[in-house]
Amino acid sequence: VEEGTFRVDAGETPNRIDVEATAGKDKGTKWHGVYELEGDTLRAVVGPADRGRPKSLANPPEGTRGFTLKRAKR
Repeated sequence: VEEGTFRVDAGETPNRIDVEATAGKDKGTKWHGVYELEGDTLRAVVGPADRGRPKSLANPPEGTRGFTLKRAKR
């Protein structure tokens, strides 16, 4: 299990996301990537911040991670 923070920038095309692990085995590690937000679901592909930012969610390059976050219902 890991914890982290993320920042999004919808002013770029494609939308950009930056992620930092704040707890867990990757604590302190930073990634950057792209995302899409549809309703309550955020999908992203991120790679190491010292490499080029992934360009799309489709066909992510080797060494990247994909994840989906869904807003919890209250």
